[in-house]
Amino acid sequence: MIIKARKIDSALTKKGFIKEEGKKHVYYILVVGGKKTLIRTKLSHGSKDCNDYLLSKIRNQLKFDKKEELIDFINCPKTLEEYVRMLRDKFPIL
Repeated sequence: MIIKARKIDSALTKKGFIKEEGKKHVYYILVVGGKKTLIRTKLSHGSKDCNDYLLSKIRNQLKFDKKEELIDFINCPKTLEEYVRMLRDKFPIL
């Protein structure tokens, strides 16, 4: 499966992630309650498409158990609130 990097960028920024530009990558950091969390991922500046390998890396970094959960998050059925609830169930300190 291939997903456009701009679609991932759009989904992350709409759902509470802030972007921080690096030299080679764009970093996405989840902000909850006005505070940065340790949930983060990155995309290379030159990325146009993300293949299964990159999607797997993003899935792990964003703490999804299944690829389908990440796809739902990107395609918008999963809201920020649902995502944060899932994270809090796994990691109560968040």
